[in-house]
Amino acid sequence: MRRLRRVLHIQAPTHKPTAGVSAGLCLLGAFVTGQLRAQTDWQRAPLCTPRDGAAACYDASRQRTLFFGGQDGAGPLAELWEWDGANLVLRPIQSGPPPRTDAALAYIYPLQLNLLFGGLGPNGAHGDTWLFDGTSWIAGPANGPGPRHRHAMTFDPGTGVVLLVGGQTGQVLHGDTWSYDGTDWSLTTAIVTPLAGAGLATPAGGTALLFGGRDAQGLRDDLLRWSNGSWLATGATGPAAREDAIFVRDASLTGVLLAGGRDDLGARSDTWQFDGTSWMARTGAGGLGARANAGAAFDESAFQAVALGGSAGGTASRRGDLLAATGTGAALTWQTRRTSDTPGARSSHALAYDPLRERTVVFGGVTRAGPVLADTWEWDGSRWLDVSTFGPAPRQGAAMAWDDQRQRVVLFGGGAGPSPFGGTWEWDGTNWNQLNPAASPIGRQFHDLVPAPGGGLLLFGGIDFLQQILGDTWHWTGNTWQAVSGPAPSARRYHAMACDRRRGEVVLFGGDDGFQTLADTWTFDGVTWSPEQPANSPSPRSYAAMTYAAERDRVVVTGGLDPALMALDDTWEWRGGARTWDLVTTTNRPAPRFLARLGHHAATDTNILLGGTDGGTDFAATTTYRAAATASTSTFGSGCPASPPTVAPAPFSRPWLGSTFTIALDNLPPQPGFLIVVYGFSTLNWNGIPLPAPLDPYGLPGCHAWISSDEPFPVFHPGGSTTFSFPIPLLPSYAGWRYFNQVIAFDPSYGNPAGAAVSHAMRASIGLR
Repeated sequence: MRRLRRVLHIQAPTHKPTAGVSAGLCLLGAFVTGQLRAQTDWQRAPLCTPRDGAAACYDASRQRTLFFGGQDGAGPLAELWEWDGANLVLRPIQSGPPPRTDAALAYIYPLQLNLLFGGLGPNGAHGDTWLFDGTSWIAGPANGPGPRHRHAMTFDPGTGVVLLVGGQTGQVLHGDTWSYDGTDWSLTTAIVTPLAGAGLATPAGGTALLFGGRDAQGLRDDLLRWSNGSWLATGATGPAAREDAIFVRDASLTGVLLAGGRDDLGARSDTWQFDGTSWMARTGAGGLGARANAGAAFDESAFQAVALGGSAGGTASRRGDLLAATGTGAALTWQTRRTSDTPGARSSHALAYDPLRERTVVFGGVTRAGPVLADTWEWDGSRWLDVSTFGPAPRQGAAMAWDDQRQRVVLFGGGAGPSPFGGTWEWDGTNWNQLNPAASPIGRQFHDLVPAPGGGLLLFGGIDFLQQILGDTWHWTGNTWQAVSGPAPSARRYHAMACDRRRGEVVLFGGDDGFQTLADTWTFDGVTWSPEQPANSPSPRSYAAMTYAAERDRVVVTGGLDPALMALDDTWEWRGGARTWDLVTTTNRPAPRFLARLGHHAATDTNILLGGTDGGTDFAATTTYRAAATASTSTFGSGCPASPPTVAPAPFSRPWLGSTFTIALDNLPPQPGFLIVVYGFSTLNWNGIPLPAPLDPYGLPGCHAWISSDEPFPVFHPGGSTTFSFPIPLLPSYAGWRYFNQVIAFDPSYGNPAGAAVSHAMRASIGLR
């Protein structure tokens, strides 16, 4: 930190760093740039994405329902979620079971441990045993039932062991029964017809019951009871044959609850109860919807069954909601306790950031299964909110951007078939409203729309109702559309655009002109399109995702479809100052995809990637892209007396490593004079004095020192406002360091003994770019 202090002597308001300092920063930058850039990475946001195949059980000692694994659009998962009756919370655990779906969980009451076995991972079935004590996972015995998935498991209070039945490995079905006594697995002599996808549950006061599943001949509808080490037929009939149903104990001593599942025609939505003797259909138990392979358990604290996710058939129909079976007997019904964490798997959707409400807005899109969507979602920086199902007609390939002038998100075009729409819509945070401008582009889809330099929005390209590829440019003024004439990129569709606000230019890359996939880069300065000739460039691609990452002053592009129709997973950044592209080496990569959307969430300085497809899988996960240390500033405290000076970062300036950071000092006395820019490294104490410290003894009644005064710099100002610039060394060890500023301005007009005023304080965190 002392080294950082020593560089702060570079200079006052309007001076620039010396040539020697600039050269030194350049040489140091050449040495560490690769190292710093590698610290920018992709991370999956901690959201409970729509999934099926999660394993579930109720942890009685901690009064939580646990859900582990399952699969979403990105593949098998290794997440552990806990439901406490009100909140679904992700448990971040350092190590444990690898990703899997269709595993089984059971709670071992005497040991107060949760047992996980098997499941299907990316490379085949698992045969491992894991124990969870509420804090960490512990590997269990190596021997056991052997690799399998879609098996059934429950705790049997009569014998004090966990029972495991059936399952499959590849196409091989199992009919064996195993028991786990808390120490080891044992193979019992009980045998059932080899099957998978059966339900296994234990009533509160009874013995284990086994229902349904699929064997070599097809689906089963028989109900078996565990008795003296054997499976015996109960003879009870009722529910139709099915597999992967919800099957858990109910609120009675002798009963179980059966719901949903899958037969040969698809997912079911019916609910049944077995009272120990016979089945009863609960025809009024609505709310479940057609679903199979949900994670389900009986919540003993709430005395009700809960189910997470499931699928109606196919990846596009996966669910992320959590339901509870409320009521008893004929009054039983399913109620949604929590909706999905994400908009769900989709591609060709529209996305824009609303800086007024600090939310990223998503509209529409399509799934591979076919439904064209018309829902509206918002990301508030940590979660997705389902905000509207009313507005524009279902569509894909629309484009959306924030209009600074109207303070609204504006959407144009898109379509649900061969005839795209031409309407202009705006979202005010509550409602969609269709506008009626005097002029408008023709209807189109697979174009792009971004904020325009100087205000308004810029639209380019796409395809019309005749499937003609377009090359026109339009400017939205806030009231109407105006055609932009002059040289422009060649006609194209599926291109990517973003607005580099710092340089006041739109950047366009790639796309498809109907004959070839493109890799050219263009910029628009508010008047004219210009071709760029970067030394490096991404490979040709269409359907890529792009945004301007303001926290790093880069335009980021990722994914897309190459000329051979292969989905891509690389990430590139456009450095507008250097006029070139850089390939970013990241530890994590999103799965290869195209037709995704990438947007910048300014309030959290995070870039989010949503949706897309690889041609076989639609993706639902939300992935973030950001530097390990973000350059940021914020204010705290208050100034005094009335109308004190203010301190803030100059427009588009941030405390990046290796940059010159400029702060703007405003609301200064109108006459030229002096001020002091104070640098501090603590907000706790200064020379043993607790902070904030009153400045009354120094002739500043009611004022406070919010920071330590470690490096004060006297500055002459011309009156009204000025700036103060200084270089930040390009040293990796400074990434994430925080320092503070406060300003003291002098003028007799302030009317206090010191003839001075004190600003609020500003904190700055040094980050990577």
